[in-house]
Amino acid sequence: MELSPELLDRLDLSVATQRAAPAKGEFFPSRLEAEAALHDLDSYVQWVGARFRLDFEFPQAETVWVPRQRPGYRPVPHLSFLERVLFQALIDLLAQELADDIERLNLRSLAEPDEGERRAFERYPLEDNAIEFVGLADVASYYEYVDHDQLVRDIVDWTGDVDLADGIGQALTMLVGRQFGIPQGPRPSDVLADLYLSAIDRDQARRGVRAWRYNDDFLIGAAGEEHALLLLRDLETLLRGRGLVLNHEKNRFVDRETYAEWVDTLTQRLAEATIENVGLTFYGFDPEAFAAFEISDADPRAVEALFHQAMDDTEPDPYRVNVRILQQALPVLAKEYSLAPLERLEELATKWRAYARHVSLYLRELIGTDAEEEMLKAVGALLEKRDDLVPWVRGWLLDPLTRSDEAIVPDRLSQKIDEWLNGEDEPWFVRGRCALALAQRGLIPGQEAFNSIFERAPAPVRADLVAAVRLAEPRWGQEWIQALGPGEPLLQTIATWEPGDWSAVL
Repeated sequence: MELSPELLDRLDLSVATQRAAPAKGEFFPSRLEAEAALHDLDSYVQWVGARFRLDFEFPQAETVWVPRQRPGYRPVPHLSFLERVLFQALIDLLAQELADDIERLNLRSLAEPDEGERRAFERYPLEDNAIEFVGLADVASYYEYVDHDQLVRDIVDWTGDVDLADGIGQALTMLVGRQFGIPQGPRPSDVLADLYLSAIDRDQARRGVRAWRYNDDFLIGAAGEEHALLLLRDLETLLRGRGLVLNHEKNRFVDRETYAEWVDTLTQRLAEATIENVGLTFYGFDPEAFAAFEISDADPRAVEALFHQAMDDTEPDPYRVNVRILQQALPVLAKEYSLAPLERLEELATKWRAYARHVSLYLRELIGTDAEEEMLKAVGALLEKRDDLVPWVRGWLLDPLTRSDEAIVPDRLSQKIDEWLNGEDEPWFVRGRCALALAQRGLIPGQEAFNSIFERAPAPVRADLVAAVRLAEPRWGQEWIQALGPGEPLLQTIATWEPGDWSAVL
């Protein structure tokens, strides 16, 4: 990858490093790298700048297959923190150049988040009395099929900055390993996703179509049933011009009365427990919202009842009411240390496996409480019993074990975790969790076996492995840590942390 010296001089790597740091609850391994980078920001930025001025290439990132709500998976690249910083710096520069066009481009991702924004979007069709039918549609596997050449042309059209457009195009090809697609997970991807679809927004506006977009979800107002069908067809035509198609399993149109009922159902059911919006995103809620949320606003028993109602509802859920209730109830129940989700952990890990991250954050909040022992028993029993859990779920269930130093139960689970770490069947992001879970209990493979794992591991997981050596403190650990190379500053920083400080880091 070759970025021009002029472009590199324009990148603010210090700000990008801070902005690239994942929040608690984001994809876990890069958090350790981020903490290490922020520990000595100036030194890290100097090293990053030198690295980017070389003709550098990143190894192909591991693909993590994340379950969808419906059958199937979405690919998420397991990026190193260095890759995140580069991507963030490029998109920060793009954001500066697009600042005057945020509204015209409908770039929600560049505006300050507005509480209740999603609900306002859902009610837009109901504010126009001329709308009798509402079309609902979203783009199939949207992030996976964004065409890099078209996106580069869009950036040039709006900014006139060929260097920046070319740099972003090169970065995307490097990150995803092909000429199309943007990585799901990093927040800068949302800016590119918005920009790419803004052309569709403008096309519809010029045609006088009453249409609204939130991410890749579209709402279209129509005068009648045939009109709604035509507008959905026209939307499909516009999307195909950009290499995209609609998700035909989700496309539908309904009369105004039915649509209003769907929207009002969510509002009514949430109001029953007076749950406030806690700032959820596709990538997971922010645990910091736990502290800001006033539990006095909700009756915990009502929230538990609502949670069970959503879990037990077997009726069609066309507007994902139960999903959103589950997402909003979990942080409230975590704040209250409720055991209701724990009692249904197996169901959450299988039927609701797309939301494993939300469940893991709930489990994490029970550490250090009277419910910690019950949590460890429930998680351990499920991991030991269900060999068929998808890796994404297994990784998130292991995550609370990396943050607790209480004994793993049942005892035989420790052996299974060791097998997952040493074997080749589990993806690396799970194996990194295994290393930390064992290390919290002073367990770790022998030096030869461990070093073999380390040498094959991708960059983000190496951070977990160095942390495991510091936590377990094997007799060979100090010598092994001293052998870390000069080109691994984040790992060297992680190796300086005291095991007693790990609760704050993890």
